[in-house]
Amino acid sequence: MRKMGLHGVEDMLRTQIDLLISKKESLESSFQRKSAEIKASHIDEIERLKSNLEEISGERTKTEKMLADTVRRMRAAELSRSVAISESKALLEDQKLENQELLTAVRDRDDRIRALVGKVKSAGESAVEKESALNSLAKMERLLESEKAQHVVEIQKLRNLHAQKVKAYEVEIAKLGKLQAANESLEVKLRRAESDLKASRKQKGDGFGVLPKIIEREGLKDLDRYLNRLVKTIMGRVDEMGVVKEEISHARMLVRDLAQRDEIVRDECTKILKILEDVIKKITKGLSVYNGVLIPQANNLQSQSYEISRASTPMTHSGKISFTTP
Repeated sequence: MRKMGLHGVEDMLRTQIDLLISKKESLESSFQRKSAEIKASHIDEIERLKSNLEEISGERTKTEKMLADTVRRMRAAELSRSVAISESKALLEDQKLENQELLTAVRDRDDRIRALVGKVKSAGESAVEKESALNSLAKMERLLESEKAQHVVEIQKLRNLHAQKVKAYEVEIAKLGKLQAANESLEVKLRRAESDLKASRKQKGDGFGVLPKIIEREGLKDLDRYLNRLVKTIMGRVDEMGVVKEEISHARMLVRDLAQRDEIVRDECTKILKILEDVIKKITKGLSVYNGVLIPQANNLQSQSYEISRASTPMTHSGKISFTTP
């Protein structure tokens, strides 16, 4: 009776192993599909980043060319300004000389005016001499006013020329400042795009080898190892079903944790959890009542001795077990 009951448990466990293998294959197929989708999305993202990088590089080259042209114009403007300053200095020197000559002429006229005034004073009652002296004095005054007006006009011309040069120089400086700001902005964008591309390649591996990274990150290797150990335990240790129950419970905990952490495999993990829970319920039931005989619970199985020969109840499996050896 015990042997027949053992075969019943063996058939039940074989069925559950088939379900586990089927769900593992389904999970692997889902992983491959998700890997292909992730790989395609990563390739598209990398192409988009490369396109953005090329566009930014083109803008940067264009800006650098504009900046170089502006620098050349600035140098030409600086040279022109230097020439204008030199010309202004030369004009000022000429004006100083003219002013000196004008001052000398004014002094000469002052001398002549004083001489004329002296003549007027010494002319006495001669009306003709007084009239001639006054006419000469008025003529000298008009000439002096004319020269003063001409001098003011020349000075204003020099001031206007200098103001125009300064204004042109300030306009060029403003343009250069704008171009420098634009270039700095493009450089920041370029560095950010390069950083995003490097981070994407480092994190996503250029879209290749994504599945092993996900498996390693989410603990699927541990799950595979424990499921493999579970199958080996069921196959070779039917007389210690308490240990089998503990292994299934551990595998269930890993699958539940994985389902909470990664939504990519959540549906498949939920299905596997359902199977593992059914197995635990049936094993618990088998541990409690084994062919009508009360059996100790799992935590007492380690200290009990059972006369059940493993050789008399060989566990064979006709299906393919694709778990990897840890």
